Amino acid sequence: MVRFVCLTVFMVALTTPVSAQDTAEIDERSLEIAQQTVRLIKADMLTDQILDSMVQTLEPSFRQEYSAASDEQIEQAVQLMTDMLRSNRSAIVEATADAYARNFTYEELEELNAFFDSELGQKYMFMSERISRLGVIAGQQLAQSAYDEALPQIDAIMAE
Repeated sequence: MVRFVCLTVFMVALTTPVSAQDTAEIDERSLEIAQQTVRLIKADMLTDQILDSMVQTLEPSFRQEYSAASDEQIEQAVQLMTDMLRSNRSAIVEATADAYARNFTYEELEELNAFFDSELGQKYMFMSERISRLGVIAGQQLAQSAYDEALPQIDAIMAE
């Protein structure tokens, strides 16, 4: 359940304005080029990957939270949440374009697009996914090690 909540908070954080700049009016020209940027960076695919990772946590989380539930009930709950998460896909991609438009000038977006459209930019996109995945795996392993090391102390705190 903790992983599900963390991923949900992450998704909300991606789409929630964090400053006055994030609520300012967006220049239509900047938004148009930012939409090109999200196409070039394949934001739709990245969103799908994030949603897929969230969906993968649903069944174990529901089984833990609702231990008396039948397989059919768990399956229905997973499907409901999967449908709800995926129904927000286009809104997440739009929010990503908005974020680019709010945080980069039109000229900067032109430069970013030229880079992402180049051979090096395409290699960067391909490799950054792999590098990010390796970073996440390393982070998970470090977190598990830290948890294992802290568990006796946590048990002692909880026993007080």
